[in-house]
Amino acid sequence: MSRQTGIVAKWLNHRGIGFITPDGQDSEVGKDLLVHYSNVKQETADGFKSLAEGSAVEFETMEDPKNPGKMVATNVTGPDGVDCEKRSRKFIRRSDGEGGQQAPAGCQLFVGNLSEDTNWKELKDYFKQCGDVRRADVKNGFGIIRYANAEDAQSAIERLNGADFQGSALEVRLDKKAN
Repeated sequence: MSRQTGIVAKWLNHRGIGFITPDGQDSEVGKDLLVHYSNVKQETADGFKSLAEGSAVEFETMEDPKNPGKMVATNVTGPDGVDCEKRSRKFIRRSDGEGGQQAPAGCQLFVGNLSEDTNWKELKDYFKQCGDVRRADVKNGFGIIRYANAEDAQSAIERLNGADFQGSALEVRLDKKAN
């Protein structure tokens, strides 16, 4: 079977699983491939394996033995067969008490006035129109968007502040707690 390439869309440390978006496809629930930590090539001293969200990977696919008709990623490596980029187990505490890795200056946005039904995936997909979204979180009617660079974040502020999203006028600004 030939090797495919993709990007790690999401990694859940506490569950030891994640999702890979194959190159040439948009990330979409049901189309992303499930990957279990046991299928990740990574040298570890403590046995803990993980994948860094947004990192490039190579993989093979096979039918999920627990869910026939669905494909899963196996033999997951970094580019050219090297060990995968590891997600940190340590989290930096922000002043609001929320855990998370520190964003580069000017890359993280606060998004207010979200519908109660909005999920992280919908928000991320909407904000992709302004650039490379690295992370999206939603909680209690607000969200956090992290872009790969400050230019994309500034573009989102200019284009999407006040825009209608799912029936609400968005408030989009730099996240004061991260920047």
